[in-house]
Amino acid sequence: MKRLLFLLLALSAGCAEIPMLKDFEVNQSHVRLILIDKDRISAFCETIMDRPGDHLDGCARWSADRTSCEIYVTAPESVNDLARMATIGHEVWHCFRGRFHP
Repeated sequence: MKRLLFLLLALSAGCAEIPMLKDFEVNQSHVRLILIDKDRISAFCETIMDRPGDHLDGCARWSADRTSCEIYVTAPESVNDLARMATIGHEVWHCFRGRFHP
């Protein structure tokens, strides 16, 4: 878990030098990472996102009090677990860009 947090902090530090898109407005937000067992993640996200029948590797939504963006994913097995690392990044992007899927 400490490695994952360190990696996320390291990756976010590297992003500071990338120019932002003109229409990209960042508001200060809190992001909560909630780890769900790999056998339950899809059913959990299908339920909270109201997308029955979809296979979901993770999901993000604002907390009920709108103070934090909650990301639900399965923990990567290592830093080399690129699929799960990408899922975390994808869900973080939802926190800042909202819904972008067709």
